[in-house]
Amino acid sequence: MHRSTWAVYPCFVLSMNLSELAQNLLPILKENLLREYPNKQGHVLVTSNDLQAPQERTPLFYGCFDWHSAVHSYASLIRLCRLLPEASWYNQTLEFLGKQFSASSIQAELDHLKRPGTATFEMPYGIAWLLILCNELRLSNTEQTSNWLQYFEPLEELAAERMLHWLPKLSFPIRTGEHTQTAFSMGLVWDWAKTKDHTKVQTTIRELAHNWYGTDENAPIAYEPSAHDFLSPALCEAALMAKIQSPSDFSSWLDLFLPNLATSGVGLEPVLPSDRDDGKLVHLDGLNISRAWMLQTILQALPQTDSRTQPLRLCQQAHADASSECLEHGTYAGTHWLGTFMLYNISFGVSS
Repeated sequence: MHRSTWAVYPCFVLSMNLSELAQNLLPILKENLLREYPNKQGHVLVTSNDLQAPQERTPLFYGCFDWHSAVHSYASLIRLCRLLPEASWYNQTLEFLGKQFSASSIQAELDHLKRPGTATFEMPYGIAWLLILCNELRLSNTEQTSNWLQYFEPLEELAAERMLHWLPKLSFPIRTGEHTQTAFSMGLVWDWAKTKDHTKVQTTIRELAHNWYGTDENAPIAYEPSAHDFLSPALCEAALMAKIQSPSDFSSWLDLFLPNLATSGVGLEPVLPSDRDDGKLVHLDGLNISRAWMLQTILQALPQTDSRTQPLRLCQQAHADASSECLEHGTYAGTHWLGTFMLYNISFGVSS
């Protein structure tokens, strides 16, 4: 796309604090969420009635270029309000969300997901982010967010049902570095299930993770990345195992999965896209940020005295720094989603 289509936004860097990030990120999120075009549709056309403009079919999640980016952009707004309730922009942002989160717009999203041909729509990535949006509302626990959550509960229930139906049907995990990867989405769903105290989802994810990844050894991390990756297959898997295992079990598993971490380092170097106007190539900026995010999850599960923590911290910081200017030098091809990954990396550990 030409730069006239992919708008350029001001820079903010990963080393800044959460308040500074919010000041820069909020206008980007709000503008993107109301931007209908360009738009990548992800549903199957079953009949000619499915030929609708994005805002007609999905009146809430129509912006940000694609459905899943709109979903996690709303999750980001709620997270920012939850973590910074004293901020000057707090009430204005809640007002924005209140206009968007109408009962009718959310019902239309539910109707969209119930149409013929949508059983696997946005599985697993977008549906996992939908659960995270609900997770942020539940964690916020204010009168207003609780009211919004009531609107979202039918969507939340459907999303959980689809995860419980879809994941066990897979004969193998999906180890790609893009949206269909199972480990990353399972990690998101795990976070939601813990807050929701959804025992069945937690049990399903734990069992599948053990079956799919429990005996993995010597991850071929030197083969990463593929040209279009925004997720690390190895690190997302390790981050998931860090969540579902006890610290001692995870430490032993990591010994086999990524051996020699303490002596040779992680074996991953930050990478940069050759063209940030290309929506696929700019994925590599997201890869740097998601690697940093996953490494924090891994580090959290290891004791500070573990000899692997130092090389992991160095790798985490290198990746966080590598794409710190991706929004300044990027375009809408990447800025419609990279801010969310920045937020979750920067705010890791600030609040669950």
